[in-house]
Amino acid sequence: MTTLGDLLSWSQITAPSMNFGIQTAAIGHLQQAVDIMGDNWSAFRRTIILQNNLAIRENILLGFLKAQPAVLADIAFVNTELIDNRTSIPLNTGSLHQLKTAWPMVQIHRPHLRKFYASRGDTRLRDLVKLIAPVAHGPYVASTVDILNAIGVSVNAITSGNIGYRGNFDGIARGEDGITIGAICRLLRLHPPGSVFPGFAAWGDGDHSSPAMNTRFHFMKHVLFISSDPGLTSFTAKLLTAAALNENTTVEATRDAFDVLTEDEEGPATADECADWWRTLKIVLPRQVCETLIDQTDPDKSKVLRLWCPDTELLHAYVAEFVRSRVIERNPRLLAWFFEHYQDAYRDYAITRSRTLKDIVVSSNGAKVFVAGTNGKDFIIGRLDNTTGNLGISSCYKPAVPAEKMSGQHSQKLWALA
Repeated sequence: MTTLGDLLSWSQITAPSMNFGIQTAAIGHLQQAVDIMGDNWSAFRRTIILQNNLAIRENILLGFLKAQPAVLADIAFVNTELIDNRTSIPLNTGSLHQLKTAWPMVQIHRPHLRKFYASRGDTRLRDLVKLIAPVAHGPYVASTVDILNAIGVSVNAITSGNIGYRGNFDGIARGEDGITIGAICRLLRLHPPGSVFPGFAAWGDGDHSSPAMNTRFHFMKHVLFISSDPGLTSFTAKLLTAAALNENTTVEATRDAFDVLTEDEEGPATADECADWWRTLKIVLPRQVCETLIDQTDPDKSKVLRLWCPDTELLHAYVAEFVRSRVIERNPRLLAWFFEHYQDAYRDYAITRSRTLKDIVVSSNGAKVFVAGTNGKDFIIGRLDNTTGNLGISSCYKPAVPAEKMSGQHSQKLWALA
């Protein structure tokens, strides 16, 4: 059995002060504290003997002895298993019960969990305890063991591809109601590191009210060059509202939703990207369609009609100039014609191309978790739906430099897929 004298000797305190004797004599659980420290001396030794000042050593030892046995056991766990050097458990940390219970079941991930813990700064213990609380939000159900496994897998994947990594793994976050860490756990089950990604089965909601509306807004932006500058016309907004698939969406909400889309991380579309999409989707726009569907009062009607050679469809060389005229967004009937004839082609093209993506990564910005990859000029990104948990496409577009888009994903990468 360990004695108080043993602890003093191990602490290299040869002559404890009178105050030390008085205070230890008043500790009712003294022998229990001595036993815990003796059984876990390596967890306390470093904290004490690294102090050159004998009075400080004595005060640290006294603080340990005064701590309640349960707190001492927690300090021993943290300092031993997480390789910390704590003298106390910070206030508002919460119970370590879930962490200590799950720890034996994550042995393979312990080196990575320690690396994650060490990277998180002064609030690391409180942050870890909060992060690993079980999640039961909609489709995101994750136990503490699930979360610890996901952290370990992610840290391993991040650091194995970046030996000199010095970040704090900020993509691994709990998120509102545990959605972020829950999504990471779900994607780990669906698509673990190195597994073959089969592609997206469908479009998802993205930042919109339904997959159909998400597809529509991206089709408008990237294929038709309809932007929020200076804002959708009321006619276009009303058309979109009417096409909202039984949703009671106001004109104002539609315009706001479009503004959100055009301000997202994609950046603005370009007329040249639209021309690429017209070639890709084999869009054929007969002159007769524009003669019929562009209103006679449109100021650019005669100008855009001059882009056609006689009796032909619009040549691809003139598509950029055509979409720059903004005539599509000013003429709801023409916009509806594009919806009817080519919106589904855009939707289906993205799904098909997603089945043969290259350089596929699962990434997180700390709030949302994505799966993204490229296929030639195409950049396709998707995420889990917060209601169903299904993985759907958020967007498909043709950035000027697809590799630059992927570099952003790699900077927030959790793991890679094949």
